[in-house]
Amino acid sequence: MNEPQVQSSSAVDKFRHVMLVALVFAALGPPVGWGPLLMIGLTTNPVPFGEVLARFFGLLIPGGILSYFFGLPLALFAGLVVGLGQILLRSFGLLHAFVVGLAVGLLLFFQPSLFTWFPDLLRTGLAKSTPVSMSFTQGVNSTVEFINAGAMIVSICVVPTLVCWFIAPDGKRKIGQTVSP
Repeated sequence: MNEPQVQSSSAVDKFRHVMLVALVFAALGPPVGWGPLLMIGLTTNPVPFGEVLARFFGLLIPGGILSYFFGLPLALFAGLVVGLGQILLRSFGLLHAFVVGLAVGLLLFFQPSLFTWFPDLLRTGLAKSTPVSMSFTQGVNSTVEFINAGAMIVSICVVPTLVCWFIAPDGKRKIGQTVSP
């Protein structure tokens, strides 16, 4: 009498899923990325532990709020890639999410101008503005500095991508599964 029904996997459901994943990434990604950046910044100079805690909690809330200005384009891009990957691939696991975070981090490290349009748009409005020419590799004189800068930039993209991937809904398990009434 009560036969199981199969959820439809229509294009609208898939689009909703991709947008939901992108929204989870946009909401959580920037402040989660601020955490590793803050910890790296606080541990570069040796200071007493109490001072590190005071600085950490003093910068956590304002930095978390301001992180949306620079992290939102990165988080949306990563969220869209992960959401599409969940829909298009049979399974989208931890390794896939790590590769997406790594790719976004490397893009940010070598081509930061791709992601600086958002703060520039907020500063100038819709008026035509000149793109800011910037690079994290300018002024780096040694290989060690280059590797340290790259590791920091990549870590502030990989960590939020993995956290958001873990929290965001998984498309293949939810779309097309059998549900009983």
